[in-house]
Amino acid sequence: MKYSKAPISEVIFGVVYAKQKLSSDDIFVLNGYFKDRFPFLEILSPLVIENLDGFQLVSNLDPLLTGPFLLRRRSSDNKWLLQIQSNSVYLNWIRNDSEPVGNYIGYNAVYGQFVCILDTIEKTLDIGMYEDISMVDLSYGDRIEWQKYIPELSKVKDIINISTPPIFSKEGYNNLFARYTYEDSDLNGFGLLNINTATSIQGSQVIKIETVLRGNLQGFTFPTWFEEAHKKQSFIFDGLFTEYLKGEWL
Repeated sequence: MKYSKAPISEVIFGVVYAKQKLSSDDIFVLNGYFKDRFPFLEILSPLVIENLDGFQLVSNLDPLLTGPFLLRRRSSDNKWLLQIQSNSVYLNWIRNDSEPVGNYIGYNAVYGQFVCILDTIEKTLDIGMYEDISMVDLSYGDRIEWQKYIPELSKVKDIINISTPPIFSKEGYNNLFARYTYEDSDLNGFGLLNINTATSIQGSQVIKIETVLRGNLQGFTFPTWFEEAHKKQSFIFDGLFTEYLKGEWL
């Protein structure tokens, strides 16, 4: 990886189906199958998966698709999160704030684990997990301890290629929130860019950046869509951060 000190905090692979792929009984079976590998259990309301329709983000809240609940299982080291509901499967690789940067295992390793999960579900339930796909999803998250690089958020353009509004007080800004959407015909879908500030568990101030790419497989195979999305994520990373900040991550 070129930027070995880049503060990658999360990588998410996902697949969303056009119909209810897994029944509640299927998910119960999978819960038992994955409990040793992912011992920590959470049961939550279903994920709300957004799609871009023109200028609007549309949330699909159809319970006949999502099912009644979301199964979440975490690994014992909290580095992996498996999320399963009736119409989607997601796998998250996570770097906690307490871990130093530079521990990212790489795109190929996370993708390999995601495909392994889908193959396991397919074999266990005898269900075609690469059929009836509506959307696929590749998301990256970064958490930047901005006070290491700039004295105040009003100087954010020195590290990220965005600008704040004019400053209206001598103290300047102490929080930052932005969300951008765009269509992406290269991936048969769209992208999201979310930027906001937060406080880490150690008390440091961070800028959280999430870049989401979502699309369908028309003209792609399953792996080639993700390969193309990975290239686009690298392009986004290279353009989003300033040369100064990227130089700090070499």
